[in-house]
Amino acid sequence: IIGAAGTKGRSPWRCQQLALYIAEHPGASGATIADDLGLSPATIRSMTTHLRRWLGADGNGVAYMPPATHGYRLDERVVTDVDL
Repeated sequence: IIGAAGTKGRSPWRCQQLALYIAEHPGASGATIADDLGLSPATIRSMTTHLRRWLGADGNGVAYMPPATHGYRLDERVVTDVDL
């Protein structure tokens, strides 16, 4: 992940995979992501914690991966290579 404001944690490859999945499926629930990626819900929760820390927040404290109140999504300022 290029330009991330936070700290890269464990499993960067898995975090990149999760970020791409969320970018392609905004609003997906943790259960849906777990089913689609063949992982446990606990693993998804752990991965989202690491991804959220890695993406960090802007200068005003707005997270690039907001809390998942209605499913997981990335801030609109986060782009993937598909967007370029």
